[in-house]
Amino acid sequence: MATRIVILEKIEAQRWRYVMWADVPAGRESHYADPNKKSAYKDISASDLTKIQAGTIVEAVDIVAVAPGSGITVVEAALQDSFAAYQSSVTSGNPWIRYGSIWDDVAGWTLTNNP
Repeated sequence: MATRIVILEKIEAQRWRYVMWADVPAGRESHYADPNKKSAYKDISASDLTKIQAGTIVEAVDIVAVAPGSGITVVEAALQDSFAAYQSSVTSGNPWIRYGSIWDDVAGWTLTNNP
């Protein structure tokens, strides 16, 4: 996937709403997968929508604000910084690391270590 950020609208003079897509680390796709997911970007390609639904990429919508008088290059840099932080959080954050761990009163804990 080459597209990472799409500006959806200019809300106010220096505020922009945008959508971004991050890669999901291998092994976590099932936690993000949902065949009914839609995108905030109405013109998303069929291929990219399929990736969202399969859980191989994950979408986030946010708003960026820049200082009054800032040019579009400042907006672009802020969006790229936001994407980098988002991709990093998706890659490094794993709330499912222990998903499926079980405890029983005979054997005790059986811990999983999900990717």
